[in-house]
Amino acid sequence: TGSGNNIGLGTYNTLDDTWSYYQNGTSNSNIFNSGQGYVVNLLSGSGGEILFSGAINENNLTIPLTTTGSGFNLLGNMYTSYIDSGSLLSASSDALLTETLWIWDQSANGGAGGYVTKVKVDAFQLAPGQGFFVRSDGSPGNVTINESFQSHQGTDTFIRAINRPEIYLTLSSGVNSRETKLYYIDGTTTGFDNGYDGPMFGGTSNSFAIYTHTIANDMEKDLAIQSLPNNDYENLIVPLGINANSGSEITISASSINLPPGIDLFLEDKSTNTFTLLNSYSDFTTTLNSDISGVGRFYLHTASSVLGVNNNPIGYNLHIYSTSNPKELIVKGQLTRNTKAELFDLQGRLLVREILDKNLTKNIINISSINTGIFVLKVSNENHSKTQKIIIK
Repeated sequence: TGSGNNIGLGTYNTLDDTWSYYQNGTSNSNIFNSGQGYVVNLLSGSGGEILFSGAINENNLTIPLTTTGSGFNLLGNMYTSYIDSGSLLSASSDALLTETLWIWDQSANGGAGGYVTKVKVDAFQLAPGQGFFVRSDGSPGNVTINESFQSHQGTDTFIRAINRPEIYLTLSSGVNSRETKLYYIDGTTTGFDNGYDGPMFGGTSNSFAIYTHTIANDMEKDLAIQSLPNNDYENLIVPLGINANSGSEITISASSINLPPGIDLFLEDKSTNTFTLLNSYSDFTTTLNSDISGVGRFYLHTASSVLGVNNNPIGYNLHIYSTSNPKELIVKGQLTRNTKAELFDLQGRLLVREILDKNLTKNIINISSINTGIFVLKVSNENHSKTQKIIIK
């Protein structure tokens, strides 16, 4: 499927990061070059097989990289078996800006699809016929794909067993969703570690994005993957970058695997001087008053104790929920003085504001006048805040 005279098959132009599609009536028995990547667009909503014919490639291949423009080159796995991307990136490191590749994943970004970053340490297995981007360092060089890189896989290419500690940070707006990752690996540094840190894909627009910068700030790269030492969690404060437009409501959430017991995640917001605990029960939500782009406002803390004034940031061990009969909001947990609760609708309009009693471990807010629906409750004091979506029935 394509528009006008285009058909849904094309090549990538490194010079200006665009696509050139083949035209109706194109006929060429040598249309595919070994090791080159191609775009395929199926009719929307349809699936089905795509058939290729030709001799099976059993040889090593050296592919000259194009160095024009931003240097992104679309290549492809020309073998009928998987190949190990870690071996490929190591063998071609001298020609690449970073030991990173980017692949299309239709399940990414909440099912909308998108390019995801893979670094050498991921040892990602490229499926037969799978296309992938690499980035030239700007000097003439080659990518080497050797027969010895082939591997035998019994599971899907996107599923790998993970033993290292990892954190996944997600930015969502209700329509869009993006993710950035942190790995904790012995021997890595707080600076840029080639093959362990990987930038976002730069061949498309990133107007809505979440990423990190290195803690050492040695390279101003917008990282989709950052690897950090696995023995100094409480001293690792990660600069978090956000790109989003004014007026949009954004939510930052987090999940993790294999972190040491007792390590919690806190999002620091420099603009409001607040910390928010990020876990399966709590995330951070705000409506932007202006466009935001880059790092400087948000930072991620990994800590074994609570942060902030008097070692007790609001939101830590705070439980918020609603009841339907009677119609009430419940805020349970130890509070400090001057703590207030504010209920907003999804358009950001304030519906209820109430000062909470610090002497009570259970504050009850009457919401009998509020209609059913989804709302946002913000509990805050002078230094900290916790924001949580609430369903009122």
